[in-house]
Amino acid sequence: MKLVSRVVLSAVLTVVCSSTGGAGSVASPADDGVVVTAAGGTVTVPDVGSIAFPPQAFADAATVRASVTHEPEVDDLFNATAATLLSADHRVPYELRVDVGSAQPAAAATVSLKLPAPYRATLRSTSQIRVFAANVWDDPDSAVATFEMLPERFPFTSESVTVSVPPHFFTDGVGGGGTFTLTLLVATAPTVPDEATLPPTESADTCSGATLRPPLDGELTVTSPFSTRTHPVLKKVHQHSGTDYQAAEGTNVKAMADGVVEYSRYEVKESNGTVVGYGHYIVLRHKDGSGSLYAHLQEGSLAAKGTAVHAGDTIAKSGKSGGVTGPHLHVEYSPNGTVFTKDSRVDPAACIGAGPTGSITVQDDNSPGSAFTVAVDRRHVCEVTVGGQRSCVIGGLHPGIRQITITAMPGTGGDHTRYKIILNDGLKFPNGATEQTDYIYWLTRSNTVNVNVPEPAK
Repeated sequence: MKLVSRVVLSAVLTVVCSSTGGAGSVASPADDGVVVTAAGGTVTVPDVGSIAFPPQAFADAATVRASVTHEPEVDDLFNATAATLLSADHRVPYELRVDVGSAQPAAAATVSLKLPAPYRATLRSTSQIRVFAANVWDDPDSAVATFEMLPERFPFTSESVTVSVPPHFFTDGVGGGGTFTLTLLVATAPTVPDEATLPPTESADTCSGATLRPPLDGELTVTSPFSTRTHPVLKKVHQHSGTDYQAAEGTNVKAMADGVVEYSRYEVKESNGTVVGYGHYIVLRHKDGSGSLYAHLQEGSLAAKGTAVHAGDTIAKSGKSGGVTGPHLHVEYSPNGTVFTKDSRVDPAACIGAGPTGSITVQDDNSPGSAFTVAVDRRHVCEVTVGGQRSCVIGGLHPGIRQITITAMPGTGGDHTRYKIILNDGLKFPNGATEQTDYIYWLTRSNTVNVNVPEPAK
C-alpha cells in the first residue's frame, strides 16, 4: 500500500542545524524540502513537531519533506488494524507525513509532536496517549499494511510526546514505490496497570501473553515468521507483525482463545490498482481482554460478528483473499494493556501451546435459579445467569496458584446459589482433588478457591 498525500494543513519547514558547525540540515525552499546530510539534523514543522535524524542516518544527503495531512485512506487503515486489534481510539485528526527520498534511514529518528489543546481537553483520566506508525510488509507471498503502536506511553495530561521511530517505519509501499515515507498519528489506548497487579509472565524470549490454542489442526508450518528483516538485495528493512502458516484453501481456522467475534469483514485497498491487506478477516476479543486476528480467509466462511466462541472452535476457512499470491493463514496476537505488560502485537507462535493444556469449568450444580460471576485473580472472566449460559470454561492460565472467585448474583434459587468447579488435564486443588461443589449465601456474596496450575511440560 502506498499512502498518497492530500495535504489539508500546510506547514512551512524550518531547520535546526546539527552541532557540527554548519554540517547537517541545510535550509531550502519549502516546496523543495530540506536537505539532511550524513552529519544528521532536525527538521521542524511549526506548531506541530520535529523530526531529528542522528549522524549516519543517511549515507548521502537526503531531501526531507514534512507535511500535515488527513487522509481517508489513513483513517481506513487505522480503523482496520490499530482500532480493531489494539483497541486504539480517539485519534488526533491529522497525521504527520515525512518523505525522505530514495534511501531508507539507517538509524532511528526521534520525533516530537505537540498535542493540540482542543484535543487534550477531550481526554479522559483513563486515557493513555500513544503514537502509531504506518507499516507495510511486502514479500513475494503477501502485502499487508498496518498501524503499529510504538512502545512509549504518555499520561493524558501530556502536552507533547517524543518517540523513537525505527527505520522500517519509513516505507516505500507495496511493490517498492521508490520514495520512503513515514506516517505517524497520535491516539489513545488502554492503560497498562502497575507491574504489581499483573499475573506472572514468561521470560522475555518466550510468550508475552496468555497460552493460545493452535489456529489450525495438525502440525503448524510457519511460512513467514513474526520478524523484522532486511531485504537481501534492496537492503531495506521491513517488519512482519504477524505469523503466516501453511494452510490449503478451505482448511478450518480455529479460535486460539475463548472470546467473541468483534470484527468479521473484508478489507479492500485499491488506490494504486493493487488489492492488498487482510482480505476477509476476523478479530476475536478474548475473555482476558487480549485479541487475535485471522486474515486472508475464504469468502462466505467467516463466523458472524458477535458470535461467542471457545478455544478450538472453527471460526472460518483459510483462503487467499487480500494481498496474497496463494492460500495461507496470517495470524496476529495482541495482549491487552489492562492485563499484560505488552499491549502491542507479539509473536503468536511463542504463545501457542506455551502453557498447560488444562482448563477449568465452572457450572451451576443443577440449580436453575443460580446466578454468579467468575473471576480469576480478581479479574472478571465469565458468568452464569438465570435463563442464560449455565457454565463457562477458563483456559490459558499462567503457572502457579490461581485464585478463582465465585460471586453470587440475584436469582430465583432461594437464599443461596450452588456451583461446581471441574478441573481438567492436570489442574488440581491444593488437596489434590479435581472437582469441588459448594454454595454461596447471598449475604456472604462470594467464595474464593485456589487452583494449582502446573508448569508446562518440557
